[in-house]
Amino acid sequence: MSLTLLALIILIGIILLVLEIIVLPGLIAGITGLILIVLPLGWIYVDHGSTIGNISFAITLVLTIAAVYFSFKSKAWNRFGLKSTIDSKVNDISEMNVHVGDHGVCISALRPSGTVEINGHRLEAASLGTIIDAGSNIVVVEVSSTKVTVKPA
Repeated sequence: MSLTLLALIILIGIILLVLEIIVLPGLIAGITGLILIVLPLGWIYVDHGSTIGNISFAITLVLTIAAVYFSFKSKAWNRFGLKSTIDSKVNDISEMNVHVGDHGVCISALRPSGTVEINGHRLEAASLGTIIDAGSNIVVVEVSSTKVTVKPA
């Protein structure tokens, strides 16, 4: 085989290896890339001798390391990563000064949970299993650190 064709096969192997590391999980592209690098290097050693083989091996090693380094440095793989964050939090009922016996109003229907307004605070609440329509007056039956249980007033 000609050196040009073998160099092209090695280049395709390097590209597949970089794609495996950066983008494609599953080892298929990486193993294929490794085969496309090692086999042509073996053919170069057999067909063209150890001097050309050593030079080809050194060039391949430098190109592979450079390709991996610059692909990470370019941050091209950042567009595949998740950038959104969750910044919501659970209601901390203890900060809202809500107690058993407080009265409020349903903002949404409780089936069995929904949104209520108690002491000027909107929060998630659950009924005792009954459906309570939006706009209904409610009374607090139970308060925990993150949950309020209500019943119709």
